Amino acid sequence: MRRIYEMFLSSKSGRLIADIFNREGIPSPSAYYYISMNKPAPPKCQWGSGTILSIIKNTVYKGELVSGKRRVTSFKNKRIVKNPPDTWVVVKNAHEPIISEAVWDEAQKIVAKNHVGVRRGGTGEVALFAGVAKCKDCGAKMTFNRKFYKDNTKEYYRCGRYTNKGRTACQPHTILESEIYNAVIADIRTFAKLAFYDEKQLVARIAKDNASHSDKMIQQQENLLGKKERRLTEIDLLVQSLFEDRVSGTVPENIFKRMAKKYDDEQIALVAEIDVLKNELATMKRSENDISSWISKIRKCLSIETLTRELVVELIDSIEISEVYEVGGEPQQDINITYRFGNLPASTETKEKRAS
Repeated sequence: MRRIYEMFLSSKSGRLIADIFNREGIPSPSAYYYISMNKPAPPKCQWGSGTILSIIKNTVYKGELVSGKRRVTSFKNKRIVKNPPDTWVVVKNAHEPIISEAVWDEAQKIVAKNHVGVRRGGTGEVALFAGVAKCKDCGAKMTFNRKFYKDNTKEYYRCGRYTNKGRTACQPHTILESEIYNAVIADIRTFAKLAFYDEKQLVARIAKDNASHSDKMIQQQENLLGKKERRLTEIDLLVQSLFEDRVSGTVPENIFKRMAKKYDDEQIALVAEIDVLKNELATMKRSENDISSWISKIRKCLSIETLTRELVVELIDSIEISEVYEVGGEPQQDINITYRFGNLPASTETKEKRAS
C-alpha cells in the first residue's frame, strides 16, 4: 500500500498505477478474496483506477477508523443509505498506520486537484494544470481540452462551468496550455533567482502579503473552535440534568432514551469536529515553516528547463485565469498564481493574448 501512495505522490495517475500492477501480476484486493477461497480470480478482479483511488482516500491506512457511514432505513426493507459526514464516528490512532498522516493529507490534495479537467492517454498522464487552473470569475476548475487538426494539435483550458452550462453561467476563459506554461515557468524562475540571491527580501515579501490573510483565517478558526467547545460543555450539563430528571421521575423513559441518544450522537460529532479544527489551526500556524520549505524548494528551480506536473502540485495552490479583455485595442488575459504556502501574487500577471 505504501507503494501506491509513493507512486501517486510522484504524479502517477490511478489508471497508470493500476496498469503497472496488472502488468506485474500483483493481485487486487478482490482477487485476494478468491485466492483466500482457493478459487481462480475472474478477469473483472483486475486493478482499476477506482480501486487505487479508494485505497488512497481510505483513512484506515493512516491508522484511523471511521464507522457510521451508512445505516439501514428500517428493519422491513433493509435499504442502506449514506449518513452525512458530520455524523460519522472517527477513531484516530486505532492501529499502527501504514503511511503517515502528512503523506495521506498530501495525497488528498492531489485527488482534489485531479478531480476535474484531466486528460488520460496511453501513459495515464494527468493534465499539467488539472485541478490547479481556475476561472477567475466564477471559481470553477478549468477543464483540459484537446483538438486535433491536420497539421497540429491544440491543447487548451476552458472554464468548467461554461463547458457544462454555457454562457448563461460564465464565459469561456479559453487559454492555451502553452500560455499558462510560459507564464508559470517564468514566474518560478523569477522567485528562484530572488530566493537564491536575496532570500531575506523574498521572506519579507511573503510575510507581508500573507500576514493579514492568515491572521483572519486563524481568528475565524479559533472562534469556530471556541463555539464547538462551548457547545460540548453545554451538552455535558444537559446530559447531567437529563439524568437527574430521570432519577426524579420527571422525564418518561422513552423521552429519556431519545434525548440521551441525541446528545450522545452530537457529542461524538463535536469531538470529531473539534479534533479536525485543532489540526487545521496547527497547520495554519506552521506558516513560517511552510514559507521556509517553499523557498528551499523553489531555490532549486534556478536552472529549471521543464515544468512537470509534480513541480506544479508541489509549489502551486491555484492559477486563476481571467476572461480575455482589451487594452488599447489589444487582447489581454490575466494569469494570477497563488503558491502553496499562501497568497503570493505572481511577479507577472497580465499576458498579451496572442492569436491562435
